[in-house]
Amino acid sequence: MSKKLFRALAVLVGILLVPALARPNPWSLVAGGILVFFGEAIRVWASGHLMRAEELTTSGPYAYLRDPLYLGRLFLLVGFCVMAWGYAWILLIIGLGVFFLNYMPRKYRKEMIREKPRAPFQALFSCSQEKLER
Repeated sequence: MSKKLFRALAVLVGILLVPALARPNPWSLVAGGILVFFGEAIRVWASGHLMRAEELTTSGPYAYLRDPLYLGRLFLLVGFCVMAWGYAWILLIIGLGVFFLNYMPRKYRKEMIREKPRAPFQALFSCSQEKLER
């Protein structure tokens, strides 16, 4: 089974289990809604500063975090599980596992590329490092 198919099936199972396991109450909706709001606010803020394939983004949340879009996604995941309450902690554990198993390999690949840049990318990395050192 391919990785994409496995991820799609995991997401589908999670989506189908949420209504069955959810037992929301007013407090969980408020607390989860606050987390979801902050998660979406971080993602909107980060997307507004992101300039893909143009230059290294160092403004906005990128001045403080390496991947603010991932942080926003994490807040969304936790917020929706808090909103569902009940047995949604099972989905939270599974969701956090999928999140970190999906995120950490990407981060590791970025580190590997940064440690051993190839010749065509050497100029790009040296330019990026100069901007980061400022």
